[in-house]
Amino acid sequence: MSWINLWRRWRLWAVLLIGVVGCAEPVDDRLAAANPKSLVPVSGVVTINGKPRATVVVTFLPPNGPALATAETDAEGKYELESMGGPGALPGDYKVSLSYLTSDKGEPQPIASRVALLHPPGMLSAKEQLPPEYSDLGRTKLSVKIGPKGARFDFDVPASIPDVVEKPREKKTEEGKSPEIEKPGEKKAREGKSPETKTAEKKKE
Repeated sequence: MSWINLWRRWRLWAVLLIGVVGCAEPVDDRLAAANPKSLVPVSGVVTINGKPRATVVVTFLPPNGPALATAETDAEGKYELESMGGPGALPGDYKVSLSYLTSDKGEPQPIASRVALLHPPGMLSAKEQLPPEYSDLGRTKLSVKIGPKGARFDFDVPASIPDVVEKPREKKTEEGKSPEIEKPGEKKAREGKSPETKTAEKKKE
C-alpha cells in the first residue's frame, strides 16, 4: 500500500472524527495546518547497543490526533520521517517508539509487511525484539519536540537482539541453467580444497 493511499485514508478518518466530536474541544490544533507544505525535515540515526540496525520502524505520535510520522532505518541506522504522504513531520511534541519485529526465522519485518492488507508469513510469527519502554507507544519513555525548522534525533537502545538471518547465496551458473543454492558447508569444503583439486573439478564441469 502506498503512502498516498495511507494519506487519503488518514484524511477520511480525520474528517469523520471531526464530525463526531462536533463542537467539542479540537482533537489536535495541528490538523488545521494538515498540509504537506507545513512539514519540516526530521531525521536521525538509531543504534542498538551503539551499533546501527536496519529495518527498525520509527514512529512519532503526537499527544492528540492522528498526525503521526513514520520511518524505517537503512543499513547505517539512518531514518527520515514521512507524514501525510510527504517527507517530514509537523512541528510539535511527540512520543517516539522504536520497533524491531522479527519472524520466528529471525527475518526483520519492514513497514511494507506491517501495513500490507495480507500479512506475509513472517509477520504472522513476528515478535518484538526491543524493550516495551522503547517499542510500545503506550509505555515509551522517549519524547521529543520538533521545532519550526525541523530537527535531528538520534536514539540508542540498550538491548540484546539476535543477528540478522541472511539468505543463502546463489551460485553463478551458465545461461539457461537453474541456479543452485550454495550451503554454508559446501562453501567451507570448497575453500579447503587444494588448487590442483579445484582445477580438476573445473575441467570435469
